[in-house]
Amino acid sequence: MGSNISSRTGLVGLFGDPVSHSISPQIQNRAFEVLDLSLRYLAFQVQDLAAAVAGAKAMGFVGFNVTIPHKQAIVPLLDELAQSAQNIGAVNTVKREGTKLIGHNTDGDGFVRALKSQLGIEPRGKRFLLLGAGGASRAVALTLAAQGAERIIIANRTVEHAQLLAQDVASIGGDVTAIPISGLSRWTEEAQIIINTSPVGMHPEIDVEPLLPLDLISRDHVICDLIYNPRPTKLLQQAAHRGARTMDGLGMLLWQGALACQIWTGKLPPIEPLVDAALEALAKQG
Repeated sequence: MGSNISSRTGLVGLFGDPVSHSISPQIQNRAFEVLDLSLRYLAFQVQDLAAAVAGAKAMGFVGFNVTIPHKQAIVPLLDELAQSAQNIGAVNTVKREGTKLIGHNTDGDGFVRALKSQLGIEPRGKRFLLLGAGGASRAVALTLAAQGAERIIIANRTVEHAQLLAQDVASIGGDVTAIPISGLSRWTEEAQIIINTSPVGMHPEIDVEPLLPLDLISRDHVICDLIYNPRPTKLLQQAAHRGARTMDGLGMLLWQGALACQIWTGKLPPIEPLVDAALEALAKQG
């Protein structure tokens, strides 16, 4: 069984700082078990990224995930980038192929897979409003544009950051607008799907007021939050109260992880056991 450890067991990991909150080890190790693969996944708190990458290469890691703050810093340390990572300009998954390390990005595809599987929504022809302009917003915005979103509106407290991201989205043919958070009231009626890509509302700051005011949410909206702890966030509680359909960030986490597993092993794990592993891990965190 995949649960057995031997001298042939392959190693996969997570490189980030911090990583103590991550539930990726529980998710990925459950995937390996279900797929009956002799692999193990561990989280590593990494400050010296170059040393960690060299070590992983020297020790023959099957691959590894990369999270904050290393998703862009790792790019020049890799041998090649897959198209997904080239498009987004950041890496969250690395696979060793022979002597080379190849960078991929499954974040945007993970969100779209969750949107399709949980809510039955295809991006093509839809109008999206994104709250935040960081790395998660970048991955989601570029993927939505590539998959035919009709319009993407990016709102950020620092509008210059939204404008920079909007330029990149426009460069691949997306119809995109950058606005300050203070201008939300002008644009929420146009949006069909509103996505919080910012950390506002994440544990432990669960009572912070969402970026999207309650009175701008209608029952016609779909409200998504990329945060998965707490479940639901304050934003999603308010959205449900207003009659909107909602989706939290757990599905995106699971799908980007499943797609990473597929990159490393050639096998896509079923999502249901990964949901169970994630919920068990979150319950232990309290």
